[in-house]
Amino acid sequence: MTQIISGPGLDDTAVERRNIEDPATPLSMSALTELLTGGSVAGEAVTPQSSMRVAAVWACVWAISTAIARMPLLTYQRTAGGRERATGHSVYRLLRTRPNPDMSAFTFLRTTILQTLLWGNGYAEIVRDRRGVPEALLPIQSYRVHPVRVDGELMYRVYTDGETQTLLRRDVLHVPGLSYDGVVGLSVIAHARLTIAASLASDKYAATLMSNGMRPSGAITHPGKLGRDAQNNLRESISLTYAGPANAGKPLILEEGMTWNANALPPEDAQFIEQATMRVEDICRWFNVPPHKIQHLLRATNNNIEQQSLDWLGDTVAPWAECVQQEVNWKLFDEAEMEEFYAEFLTQVLVQMDAKTRGELYGKMFGTG
Repeated sequence: MTQIISGPGLDDTAVERRNIEDPATPLSMSALTELLTGGSVAGEAVTPQSSMRVAAVWACVWAISTAIARMPLLTYQRTAGGRERATGHSVYRLLRTRPNPDMSAFTFLRTTILQTLLWGNGYAEIVRDRRGVPEALLPIQSYRVHPVRVDGELMYRVYTDGETQTLLRRDVLHVPGLSYDGVVGLSVIAHARLTIAASLASDKYAATLMSNGMRPSGAITHPGKLGRDAQNNLRESISLTYAGPANAGKPLILEEGMTWNANALPPEDAQFIEQATMRVEDICRWFNVPPHKIQHLLRATNNNIEQQSLDWLGDTVAPWAECVQQEVNWKLFDEAEMEEFYAEFLTQVLVQMDAKTRGELYGKMFGTG
């Protein structure tokens, strides 16, 4: 029996389909349509691609994926005295320099984490030589992969241009996000659809207002009635005399009983700005990213940049790094090698210290030789 673990089943042999948010709930036709099209909230279709048009989503995805990619993923060999880098092992080259002919290790890791953040799962095919030794890691677009169980065995079906390829579990590097069933990760975008749709709609509203709307800075009132020529002359005179940065702050001189009424920011616009700020913070919560990491500095302080770096590393980066490490160690080393070899991120590259702390550290290092 073949069972689709999660997501839309594109294979006619599938006998069971599951909902994206709860694997225990059958996937209805309306839910399937929403999953394939991204749904529509606030008049905006929210998909992993469209969500990247929201600056906060882009920044969160960039921050997490780049942080993981910056840390070298090194292969170590256990020794009697501790450990040493296993530079001669084939996995070392795959993880540290070149996973495949088209990508650097940095690009591969960032691409895989990006897929996980947007779709809930990051996949890569493990290409092996005749001896079963990994020789390449090829990323697979997440929406083309569907985990299935065939007679109880987990496999991955990859759909490409109408063709189906089934890969064994051992031949797929799978980095899942938060999961209900422990196999298929949940999409942050699908769960944060309301927040992201509101951001997309507000961005479109702001752009439309700027391009088509009329919001003068103030109004000049004349006690009488001005003809068209008089209006044009007055407008041109004010623009030449008072408009532009060079004329900023000049006192406005009015004649013939005219008065100036400045336009204040309407209350609904002030609320609009406040809601936009709250949406940025909500998106940060969805991705578990501190607001200051995406340049949202409304409440940020620089009292202890080292502590902020450690918090970011421990609370956000470390869980993703551990997920990658465990999958790599399980899939890229055979059982005979696992006792001797393992891969681990070099996390020290992300720890930033302030000048005082760095000076004290260097002083201790030089003092001890």
